[in-house]
Amino acid sequence: MLAAWRQPEDVRLAGLLHSAYSTEHFGFCLFDHRNERPRVRELVGPRAEHLIFAFCACRRGDLLRAARSEEDHDATSFRARSRNARVTLDSRELGELMIIHAANIVEQACGRHGEPAPCLALATEHLEAATHARVVPALPRVARAFERALLRRYQALQPSK
Repeated sequence: MLAAWRQPEDVRLAGLLHSAYSTEHFGFCLFDHRNERPRVRELVGPRAEHLIFAFCACRRGDLLRAARSEEDHDATSFRARSRNARVTLDSRELGELMIIHAANIVEQACGRHGEPAPCLALATEHLEAATHARVVPALPRVARAFERALLRRYQALQPSK
């Protein structure tokens, strides 16, 4: 998905391993952030690894609020979820994390039986935050009401069971 969205290689690599150290919603970790970060850095490069660690260590809501902020920061610091550590991101990295979050939302969006689920409005919010961080140009907005109407139409077209 990130390749289709024409994201740079380090963003695509970060997306590939976005939950490698576990996240606030995904408890399984492929790599232990305490002692395997050098290995991951070796695999994907330092910039991609920094995005991976930030994706895993920061709460999505904190990132979204910072990306939407009107304040123009060279760097923003976040408290990590699991320790007293801090993660520092520049505005570009913050926007790139919003793009990775949007791709993650869209990739996981389906109902129990594979049917479409609401995701476009939420993904749009993250992409708008990336736009605010000047990472991507302005994008069209998908309103929640429009998305609900699309899902109702989809459901109406399904054969009755």
